[in-house]
Amino acid sequence: MNISWVVIARVAINVARWLIYLCNPNNPTSAVTSSTDIDWLVNHLPASTILLVDEAYIHFVERNDVQSALPYVRQGKNVIVTRSFSKIYGMAGLRAGFAAGKPELIGKLESLSLNVISIVAARAIVAALADRDNIRELTTWLRERDLKFIEPNANFLMIDVGRNAREFITALPKIGVAPGRPFPPLDNHLRISIGTDQDMAKFREAFWKVYKG
Repeated sequence: MNISWVVIARVAINVARWLIYLCNPNNPTSAVTSSTDIDWLVNHLPASTILLVDEAYIHFVERNDVQSALPYVRQGKNVIVTRSFSKIYGMAGLRAGFAAGKPELIGKLESLSLNVISIVAARAIVAALADRDNIRELTTWLRERDLKFIEPNANFLMIDVGRNAREFITALPKIGVAPGRPFPPLDNHLRISIGTDQDMAKFREAFWKVYKG
């Protein structure tokens, strides 16, 4: 059992009305928490503690040991699952997503809801459901060049560039590529979001130019 869950659960047991937030896959690393560990956590939740699982990147996971936490909602557990169209469908500006939980939990969230979605967002959601990018081409390219990276489970990945990533963050925009910001303490890791074939071809060319100096 992952020791982090033991620590979290023990702290929660001693504090009434806690909320445990878990982003799975994680942001910014894109690492994942296995379904076995989440199952253990759910089964050890104190009655006064709610587990919120942020699954903004769950659609990108291709591992058998990672599953959605939505079944816990159907079982009536103290679990809320949130999903977003911002990541997999690239619709961050439209603010579209949802939360799933048992009625009494969702009822407590109603006061925070705007209860409004624009026709632009609604039509974009319908259109976006037919599309999905994938990351395999980039990871294959990195492996061919013996470059290390955190195994991705989202629409981005962290590349270990072998030196301070700020060098790339400074140099890449000058040649038309905008990488992610620094994520200390992962100082040697460069975060890259996955785009179109044309976007990624341009990234590979620019990245390699900076990497080779």
